[in-house]
Amino acid sequence: MKRLLLKGFWPLSTFLVMVVSLAGCQNGEVPVETDIPVTEVQLDKTALVLLVGENQTLVATVLPVNATDKTVTWSSSDEDVAMVSSSGKVLAVKIGSATITAKAGDASSTCSVTVTESKVEVTSITLNKNSLALKAGESETLVATVLPVNATDKTVSWTSSNPSVATVNNAGKVTAVLNGSATITARAGNASAICTVTVSETIIEVTSVTLNKSSLTLRVSESETLVATVLPGNATDKTVTWTSSDSSIATVDNSGKVMAVLKGTATITAKSGNVSATCSVTVTSADIGGGGIEDTGEEDMN
Repeated sequence: MKRLLLKGFWPLSTFLVMVVSLAGCQNGEVPVETDIPVTEVQLDKTALVLLVGENQTLVATVLPVNATDKTVTWSSSDEDVAMVSSSGKVLAVKIGSATITAKAGDASSTCSVTVTESKVEVTSITLNKNSLALKAGESETLVATVLPVNATDKTVSWTSSNPSVATVNNAGKVTAVLNGSATITARAGNASAICTVTVSETIIEVTSVTLNKSSLTLRVSESETLVATVLPGNATDKTVTWTSSDSSIATVDNSGKVMAVLKGTATITAKSGNVSATCSVTVTSADIGGGGIEDTGEEDMN
């Protein structure tokens, strides 16, 4: 009889354990959930082109949204070319290419980064005229020169200090509106240049231009500045433009400074309004040995 009771005891105890476990679930106890793995990582960009020194932040989206661990780790195939921070910020270091990888769990996504030469800043901007005299309704287009010629962004923006007097469009076209004065500003990068615009009913024309010298003799590399006198003194626009008939022999800048380049002759012209004046420039060879003897190209036969 005892053996029969003992044989029936174990199945009964197992049954009681099962009953207790089921009761525990019914009392609000939540079983432990399993991890939800990451299935996909998406990047907002698959390719980037940056200049040396530039940076841009990539955005990673981890799926499913209820993944247990959505931590993203970032890495670069070549940190000498492009580095990436723990937040996905990519910094261009030097010219070349690299692959940025964003990884979460067993899933990952990549972005190809191309780094090009560094940005070349604008150093100066000049206008073909620093003053304008217009009648109401007239217009004239200003020309801006941006340096250096290989500047990365040579875009010029134009503004008027008084649009009720003179307006300017994106191409530098100035239109006179009403009597008065306004300043036109051309800006590229951190550099700027201005032109003063006077709008009036009557324009006083230039009647003559004279130079302090009608001829110059310079040695190669020497320079001299010509002075132009514009009459009448109350001319509306006394702007002087300078040109050389042969810049390979002698050049001239906007201030009238003449530079001798190569042996020969050239004509420098100063123009204001519809009148002009000229100066003949003769360039001789540079001194040899500082002795003041000009090289004629002939051998000494003595």
